[in-house]
Amino acid sequence: MARILWACWDGGGNLTPSIGIARVLEERGHEVHFYGRPEMVGRVEAAGLTATQLVHARTDLDRYSFHPLATVFGFTSSPAVGRELVDLVHDRDPDVVVIDAMFSAALDVAPQFDRPTAVMLHTFFDRLLDDWRANFAMQSDSRRRAGFGGLPELDTLRGERDVLHVNALQAFDGDPAKSWTQVVHGAPVLAIERRRCRWSSSGARSTRPRSCCSASLRFLNSAAPRCCNGPWTRSGNCPCTSWPRPVASSTRTNSRRPPMPNSWRSPTTMP
Repeated sequence: MARILWACWDGGGNLTPSIGIARVLEERGHEVHFYGRPEMVGRVEAAGLTATQLVHARTDLDRYSFHPLATVFGFTSSPAVGRELVDLVHDRDPDVVVIDAMFSAALDVAPQFDRPTAVMLHTFFDRLLDDWRANFAMQSDSRRRAGFGGLPELDTLRGERDVLHVNALQAFDGDPAKSWTQVVHGAPVLAIERRRCRWSSSGARSTRPRSCCSASLRFLNSAAPRCCNGPWTRSGNCPCTSWPRPVASSTRTNSRRPPMPNSWRSPTTMP
């Protein structure tokens, strides 16, 4: 069976499906070991898997002090982290390397691994391709501002990997926006983590099932229904329907994104 080195960014939407997939891989006899920030290690180990922190996870943070999310992109795009991963792969000699789709530093050095590489994408692929291009352009610009070299384009960083696994049903992702032959859609996978917290919503109790979605999920918020008075605002409920206001607002729109299904609601409070 395969020995898998998983280079991961521990974002809320990134790590949870990664843990779920890794569990299934280990149940099938494969060996999975995560590498990432110190904050990631405890979450992975609590899920019954193994993980090691990258020594250089915080090496370049000071050079990203200009960035409002320095602790995020000072890690995901750090050249020092990329070099450490190259050394780890050559030292540990895994059969396969899995790379989180946001981890630009790891994607940048993937050709140096000299073995099969797969990308784990926790969001839609086709519907969000323009957003991901903008994200990686931002990471590249941030690297240059930090005094490092920029990054290749997304088509190279992700498009030249052996497999791009999308943690979403293809039917929901819409028509392909790019002809990348190595893209594979799967059913959404999640793992229950001990970090979960109780959510108490205001108002009368309802027997209807509910789904809780990340406030960073701009797709849901930008597709929210509109009423005769325009988009919902944070001031209260839509006057034309019984739907409550969305969790988070977004002014970005995309014609490729479908309207919100009538069966969906957005909670008025968050944990």
